[in-house]
Amino acid sequence: MKKLLFTLSFLMMIFLVNAEDSKEGIKFFKGSFEEAVAKAKAENKLLFVEYWTTW
Repeated sequence: MKKLLFTLSFLMMIFLVNAEDSKEGIKFFKGSFEEAVAKAKAENKLLFVEYWTTW
């Protein structure tokens, strides 16, 4: 259990340090899914897709 807590703490520390270094923030893309995929491939980046429903 201690090892798990240490690992989680370490990962959180890395995340916070990286977040401070990146002052740009999140840049959302407005366009079609196909355009987003093409842009992600061209920039060699991952694509994050968020969706929800109100069932």
